[in-house]
Amino acid sequence: MAVGSSSASGAWTGSPSTLGERPRRSRLVDVFEQEANRCARNADLRRLLLEATRELGFDHVALVHHARLTRGASPRLVRIDNYPDGWTEELLAHDLAPSDPVHLASVRTNIGFAWQDLGDLLPLGPLQTHILERSAFFGLGEGFTVPANIPGEPSGCCSFAVRKGRPLPGRRLL
Repeated sequence: MAVGSSSASGAWTGSPSTLGERPRRSRLVDVFEQEANRCARNADLRRLLLEATRELGFDHVALVHHARLTRGASPRLVRIDNYPDGWTEELLAHDLAPSDPVHLASVRTNIGFAWQDLGDLLPLGPLQTHILERSAFFGLGEGFTVPANIPGEPSGCCSFAVRKGRPLPGRRLL
């Protein structure tokens, strides 16, 4: 196989040969982009996100504007998730979202990160540790977050997680 080609699965296997050339994206990304552009309602996007989440090997997904997880948030902000029952409700009821270490880390970087690396991105204080422990209590295991920080727009992210006790599907994150 030539350097910079894609494998039978469509995954990129090399680096661009010329500056500015975009690597071929995976089939999943291409299909997701096409289908997302056709979504007319949040329910359509939710269905599409859940399908992609399963294909990537994760159990849970949360696509959120961080401000959507605060009291009195505008309903125009995005919050689509399938986190375990009770977890998001606890986060909101106790106003923990502004201190969530995943959200705090996602505004400090523009590259995806595994939750196991949170301590490298920010100091984890007692409140952040408590939030991670509570999320595990509700069944969330390891995760991977892709920040979505566009100048002039509310900060947000898309997080993928596995059930507690399952490993991250690392081969799909490369």
